[in-house]
Amino acid sequence: MRMKLVGLGIVASLGVWGAGCTIKSTPPEDNPDGGSSTPGDAGAPGSDAAGDTAAPPPEITVDAPQILSAGGPVMKTPKVVPIYFANDAFQPQLQSFLGKLPKSAYWKAISAEYGVGDIGLADTPVVATEKAPTTAQDHGDPTAPSAIKTFLQDHLDGAHAGWPAADENSIYTIFYPATTTVKLDTAQSCAQFGGYHNETTVGATKIVYAILPRCSGAAEGLSDFDSLTVAASHELWEAASDPYPFTAAAFNQPDDAHLVWQEFPLPELGDMCAQNLNSNVKPAELGFTVQRMWSNLAAKHGHDPCVPNAATTPFNPGGRPTSTGTRKPRNW
Repeated sequence: MRMKLVGLGIVASLGVWGAGCTIKSTPPEDNPDGGSSTPGDAGAPGSDAAGDTAAPPPEITVDAPQILSAGGPVMKTPKVVPIYFANDAFQPQLQSFLGKLPKSAYWKAISAEYGVGDIGLADTPVVATEKAPTTAQDHGDPTAPSAIKTFLQDHLDGAHAGWPAADENSIYTIFYPATTTVKLDTAQSCAQFGGYHNETTVGATKIVYAILPRCSGAAEGLSDFDSLTVAASHELWEAASDPYPFTAAAFNQPDDAHLVWQEFPLPELGDMCAQNLNSNVKPAELGFTVQRMWSNLAAKHGHDPCVPNAATTPFNPGGRPTSTGTRKPRNW
């Protein structure tokens, strides 16, 4: 998500698939007898008694949004630099998860259409020597000083052991422990957001960073770890496709005919699918739960625009997800 926040109180069962659809079909030929053109004993569905072939299915035209670039760059060689604090029990699992993203079909599912390169992972994660703060303050304005920005700027100067120098191709991803509350302007982690990405500078180098707080019960039906990988996949994808949302925005705006989507569910690639009941998927190749992302190509051709496809919920282009379940709403 970008710095514009939507509260967790929004009802998730609304779904993001509110796109309209038009069905075009060819009416049956007139029956000279005045009745149905298909006799009651016509036999197998899709054919008549004389064995004529079935009419083609109706053409469906979906009025779906397209997420446009504002002209800023995307990341051609994104690399995740994970930043942990000491004794994080999730670190080994998170490293395994992040290590499976490069060259995965999940990442490649939409990378080409947005010009995003294959994601990489730093050879060695950063483990901060400082104790994790009780509160980590940040500001959405990339030029406004904050504790989180200062923490990154101070450590990415190339002079701190265990830390790389600032690199504009990296996504510095801070995994805060459950003991840390992140405050973004006036919003609070796990109450108004479950993660975000932003930009700042270290000297003359622009950097991209993602913040992942530890939110227990963030998504109904998911473990705390699954909720974290879902949030991480969301923010990494959005950071790669819209790395500088304030100073050089890329894919973060709907086409003019669908500007309402700018307000809900928000128009980055993860936001567009986050409120769907079937937004999360666990690809066999990964073995971890991730969020599905918006595909302009799939939307344009009338397919389910949130990929990879979730086989458990049939696509319903005319309205909301067909599942009748509910879950705790959230906006990553």
